[in-house]
Amino acid sequence: MILPSQLPGPQAAELQFAFEDHPTYCRECLKIRDLGGSKVPLELGAGQRKLSEEIARQKAAKRPVRIIVLKTRRSWFTTGACAEAFREVPQWPGRRGVVIANTYRPAGLEAFDYLKQFQQSYTPLERHGAQIILPQLIKDTEMEMKWDNGSTIEVLSAESGELRGGGRQVAVFDEVAFWRNAEMTLTGAMNMVPKEPGTMVLVLSTANGVGGEFYDLWQQANDPQSDTLFVPLFFGWLEHEAYRMPVPDPAALQATLDPEERRLMEMHNATLEQLQWRRVTIATECRGKVELFHQEYPTTAEEAFISSGRPALDLEALSRHPIIEPMNGDLRLFEEQTRRRLTWVPNPHGALSVWQKPQQGRRYVIGADPSHGRDVSETKLGRNPDYAVGFVADQGTGEQVAMLRARLRPGAFAEYLALLGIYYNYAYMNPEANDTGFIDALLRTGYPLELFYQRERDPSDRNPDQPEKLGFYTTALTRDWLINAADDAIRQMTITIHSAVVRSECQTFVVKPDGKREHMDNHHDDTVIALGLAELARRRAPRRPPTLGEIGGTRVVMYGEKARKARNGDDEDDD
Repeated sequence: MILPSQLPGPQAAELQFAFEDHPTYCRECLKIRDLGGSKVPLELGAGQRKLSEEIARQKAAKRPVRIIVLKTRRSWFTTGACAEAFREVPQWPGRRGVVIANTYRPAGLEAFDYLKQFQQSYTPLERHGAQIILPQLIKDTEMEMKWDNGSTIEVLSAESGELRGGGRQVAVFDEVAFWRNAEMTLTGAMNMVPKEPGTMVLVLSTANGVGGEFYDLWQQANDPQSDTLFVPLFFGWLEHEAYRMPVPDPAALQATLDPEERRLMEMHNATLEQLQWRRVTIATECRGKVELFHQEYPTTAEEAFISSGRPALDLEALSRHPIIEPMNGDLRLFEEQTRRRLTWVPNPHGALSVWQKPQQGRRYVIGADPSHGRDVSETKLGRNPDYAVGFVADQGTGEQVAMLRARLRPGAFAEYLALLGIYYNYAYMNPEANDTGFIDALLRTGYPLELFYQRERDPSDRNPDQPEKLGFYTTALTRDWLINAADDAIRQMTITIHSAVVRSECQTFVVKPDGKREHMDNHHDDTVIALGLAELARRRAPRRPPTLGEIGGTRVVMYGEKARKARNGDDEDDD
C-alpha cells in the first residue's frame, strides 16, 4: 500500500480533496443502518448537505466554524453532525471532540451508536493506490471513543447540569432548546472550545416555544448588530425529501385546500404530495393541532417559535409578513466645499438596516422610540438595556424600508433621527414625547416642525403647530391605542414588516397575568412601540410633498433633492 505522502503532488491533492469533501467522504467511507436495519453508505440528505456547505464556507474563510441550526423534526441533522465530528477528530493526533445530547437515554445513546457505526463500518478512502486509514481504536465504552494517537470523542448528557473543562476542538450540542438548566449548561459547554480557526461548534435544535437560551442564541445570530460568531441555518419541512406522501385523488385534495395550504403552494411551491404528508402528520403526530405542527415542522424560522405566554399581537397574521435580509450600514455626512452630502455607508454591524433606499418622489414616515435605559433582564444589573429605534415605512405602500436600532442616549438618537428623516425625503416623524430632553434635542436639530406628528387639540384652535404638542405622549390610556395601532398594522398589513428583529419582538410581546401588554422578561419591545408610532404617523401624515429643510443652517444634499428644489422654486444647481 502506498502512503498518501508518497503520492505525486496532483494525486496527493486529489486524495486530500476527496477527504475534505464531506459528501464524498461519507459516501465512500461511512455506513449507517437504514430504516430496514441494513448497513448502507451514508448518502447525505438535503439538510446534511446544507450543513456541510456552510461548514465548508466558514472553513474557506479561515474562521472558527460556529453554526446554530433551527430544524424540522427527524431531519437527520444529529447523524450529519456526528459524521462531521467523526471526520474532524480521529485523523489528527490529540484532537478532542464532544457531543452533548439533551438526555442520556435515548438521545445520548443514539449519538454514540452513530459514532460506533461509523467506526465499525469505516472503509479507507482510496485514490491512486493510497489510502487514508483510521488510527487504531483503543476504547469505545462508557460513551467515549479513543484512538491510539490520543484523539477522543465523548458523548455527554445535558442532564448532568453544569459542564466544565476545555481543550475541545469540535463540539456538537444537540436539541439545546430542551436542555435542563440550559443557561448554566450552555455557558460551560461553550467555554470548552476556544475561538480559534480549525475549531467547530454546531448547535442543533427544533424549537421549543419563545424564550430560553436556544431562542435567544438564534435571535442573536440573526441580529446584524450582534458580534456573535454564530451563523444561523434554518431547515424547514418543505426542504426535507422524506416529507411527502402519495396522493390517492389529486383533484379531491386540490378542491379541499384551506387558505394556509393554498398559501404554502403559492408562496413556498409546496406540492400536493407534501400537503398530503402535512395533513396526515397534523392529524396523527400533532393530534390535530396546527400550531404544534408549526413548531415541530416549521415552514419558516419565524413560524417555529410558538409564544409561551399569551400573545398580545396577531401571530398568525404576523407569519404572513415577508422577512427579508437587509443591507446594514450607517449614515455619514461628507463635506463638499460649502455643502455637506448625506450618504449611506455599508457596514455589516451598522445601526441602520436598509431594505430600500429613498426613491425620488416617494414619501416616508418614521416612528421613533427613544431609549430610556431600562434593563429588561431579570437581574436588572444593566446587562440588557433597551434600544433607541426609528422604524421607517413608505407612506403610500406601508413597506418597511429601513430601521435604526442602537443603544443611543436621547441626544445622540435625536441627531441621528433627524439625519434619517432628511435622508428619507424629509419623512413625517412621530417620536414618543415622554422624554422632554429627547424632544428638546430633536427641536435643536432644526428638523421642520410641520413634519412632526402633533397631538390632538381643540378643532377650533387655529394657532400654528406648537413644540409642546409634538410627538405621541404615552400614558396608561394612550398606550393601549398605540399597541392596537401596531396590531392593526400587522393584521391589515398597512405596514409590511421585513425585519426579523421586529418579528421576534412581536412574538415575545405578551399579555402578562396582570393584563398588561408588554415584553417577556429578558426581551425587548422597542421595535413594537416604534412600529405602532409609525402606523399612527402613516395615518396622520400630510399627502402634500414635504418642504426642504436645513440642518444646522447648512443645506444637506442627498438623493432626490433636485426634484424637491424644483417643487420649491429653487433653481440652484445640484451637482
